[in-house]
Amino acid sequence: MSNVQLTGTIQRVTLGMGAWTLVTDQGDTYELHRPPADLCTAGLAVRVQGQIRSDIATLAMVGPVLEIKTFSVTQ
Repeated sequence: MSNVQLTGTIQRVTLGMGAWTLVTDQGDTYELHRPPADLCTAGLAVRVQGQIRSDIATLAMVGPVLEIKTFSVTQ
């Protein structure tokens, strides 16, 4: 597991059961693991700190799994 700090936009993917993702300013997509409710707003611009969880697999499989530790809205 590695710690990261990223900026980007929250998006909702409707594939399968659906998933919340962070699309970074560089275009990379991370699937959010148990995101806080106040982070789950499509189009929200954020800066997040968290961990890449290589020990977790998901049904959506849209990108590496990111567990959010802290975040701030940047809009």
